[in-house]
Amino acid sequence: MKKIIQNIYLLLAIVACWSCVEDELTTYESNKDSIYFTYSKEGHLATSPFDSLFYSVGLVPSGFTDSLISIPVKIIGKTTDYDRAFSLELSDRSTAVEGTNFKFESELTIPAGEVSSEILVRLYKTPDIAEDTVMLDFNLLPNDHFNTDMKSLINQFGVEELSYINFEVYLTGTITEPAYWFAPFLGPFSEKKILLMAEVLGIDPLIFTKSGVSVSKMMYYGKAMKRYLDIERAAGNTIYELDGSEMEMGPYF
Repeated sequence: MKKIIQNIYLLLAIVACWSCVEDELTTYESNKDSIYFTYSKEGHLATSPFDSLFYSVGLVPSGFTDSLISIPVKIIGKTTDYDRAFSLELSDRSTAVEGTNFKFESELTIPAGEVSSEILVRLYKTPDIAEDTVMLDFNLLPNDHFNTDMKSLINQFGVEELSYINFEVYLTGTITEPAYWFAPFLGPFSEKKILLMAEVLGIDPLIFTKSGVSVSKMMYYGKAMKRYLDIERAAGNTIYELDGSEMEMGPYF
């Protein structure tokens, strides 16, 4: 009997040890790595994911005729010790003309040892888009190095919400509220206000189209412009918006 009990304990110990063995970690496996547009999956800093970008060259200072934008791409898979080209096409939906409205400024390559890269596109400020909008419609394509397995985000209703392999850039000469305009400090957006801020503060209005402007800088811009507007008002030169209302900064000031 004692022998039987010892055998039972031994068996239980073996089973316990076996249950403690961790399953082997499953890693991503595919014949080829897959590539996608980073913004569509991860967004940018505090912003939500997006698969289109609205860009106003109307904000480019009068002395400039073009602006450079970056569209990041990323891969699912492993790094290599050599550069890998990826493929891109302009779809038939594009209305922007290469060489006139834009041109590519970078090689379409994932560098050795990296899992990400960027597509650099130079956008031109041309008379034909002064009051119009043209569109660049990009598609990532599979090639010898990459698949495009991750195609889109489908919501719970079966509707495609975001594309991971298609990206649109809307290019316009009109001035619209930029992505990083912080209204609590800067107040309601207007074309007159942003151009006046560029003149008074000596800043490039395009900074509000890019991430990275710190909260302290936004606060400085708001305070400095509030001081300027107060001084002008006291001098009898109240600054008005185009609709006749008095220009104001954000509610924090």
